[in-house]
Amino acid sequence: MRKFANVCIVLGVIVLVASMASYAIAQEWKTANQYVLTWDAVTTKTDGNPFSSGDVIEYTVFLVNAVTDPNKTNPVEVGTTAETTYTLTLNTEGKYFVGVRTNRTLVDDPDTTLTSEVAWSDDAGAAPTPFGVMSFLAPAAPTGLR
Repeated sequence: MRKFANVCIVLGVIVLVASMASYAIAQEWKTANQYVLTWDAVTTKTDGNPFSSGDVIEYTVFLVNAVTDPNKTNPVEVGTTAETTYTLTLNTEGKYFVGVRTNRTLVDDPDTTLTSEVAWSDDAGAAPTPFGVMSFLAPAAPTGLR
């Protein structure tokens, strides 16, 4: 009987730790037909050194359907900006992950643009709190009122 009680306690602790771990990496869903996405400016290359003076830095923003493409194999490019903010307008119902890629056009060779990996909103390494955005259309108004 004592062994059974110890096993139950151990299992209880495992369940508690697992639930706390899943809570710690919980993802938020933000509901809106427009969402203002912001990020920190990229100021260095992958080796940690600053960009050459005159290099042009821009960001490309992507959306991917979180339900039909959770592995992000077919992201859709929604825009490019030199700012560290972008207003997403969601015209189609669904749940989406948002991604941002850095583009660096070289001052010494304007025909060469280097790109980073895409940082995704559901990646804990890229977003302090992983998130997705979702949009749903409101129902039509009733008709035939009497």
